[in-house]
Amino acid sequence: MIVFFQILSVALPLIFSNVLHMFFVRFQWLSFLAHPLDCNKNFRGKRIFGDSKTLRGMIIVTLFTAVFAEIQKYILLNNQILQPYSILSFYEIHAFVYGLGLGFFYMIFELPNSFIKRQLDIQPGMRSQQSSWFLFSLLDKADSIIGAVLYLCIFYNISWQFGIITILAGTGIHLFFNVLLYFLGLRKYPL
Repeated sequence: MIVFFQILSVALPLIFSNVLHMFFVRFQWLSFLAHPLDCNKNFRGKRIFGDSKTLRGMIIVTLFTAVFAEIQKYILLNNQILQPYSILSFYEIHAFVYGLGLGFFYMIFELPNSFIKRQLDIQPGMRSQQSSWFLFSLLDKADSIIGAVLYLCIFYNISWQFGIITILAGTGIHLFFNVLLYFLGLRKYPL
């Protein structure tokens, strides 16, 4: 049970920043930053990432993951009961820098899958009409989690066993929140 809470402690800043980002998208906040990361460029006649991968998303998720990591640090350092549930010692790391890296790796690792989907004519937010749609949907949820775990492995020396468990559980958490945000009207499609 402690492992689940440790995974949740890694995921919470990302969950909060991604939910917040959905509000920015839904209500068109900071729309002047909603420029595609691929600058509307094509590769082999198809968009590189598409319109849904924006500068606004990169900035909001990266920045607010750092903000929420700072909040998490404050809560953990002031609550002895919760401290064992964190895999990181916030006494030893700078939470804001940790959050920036976590959010950035999370966002960057979404891009290769988006590139592949655009090259296969799968539009942003849509699922493949091929029999492999579930694989793409699963990969679409796991890619960013893999980036976050890789970041933790490289810079914070977490074990590979914890990393694998985090990828599996994080993908499930990601699926759960996508469905929840769909029912709240903040996403167009549940998967």
